[in-house]
Amino acid sequence: MAALGRIRFIRHLFIEAEGYLAKGDAVQSSEKLYKAAEESVKALSERLSLPEVKDAEDKGRWTVTLLEGQ
Repeated sequence: MAALGRIRFIRHLFIEAEGYLAKGDAVQSSEKLYKAAEESVKALSERLSLPEVKDAEDKGRWTVTLLEGQ
C-alpha cells in the first residue's frame, strides 16, 4: 500500500473506532484501534526501510512475527 493511502486508512480506522466507542461498542472500537496500530507499525517500517518490509514483500503479506520484529 502506498504511504499516503496507508495514512488515510489509519485515519479512517480511528474515525471508525470513535464511532463504535460513541455507540458504546468498546470491543469493535478496540479492534479498529488495534488495526490502526498495526498499520502504523507497517507505515513506520516502510518509512524507515526496515528489513521486515522486504520480508513482508517476499512473503506477500505481513505476519505477526514480522510485526513483532523478531
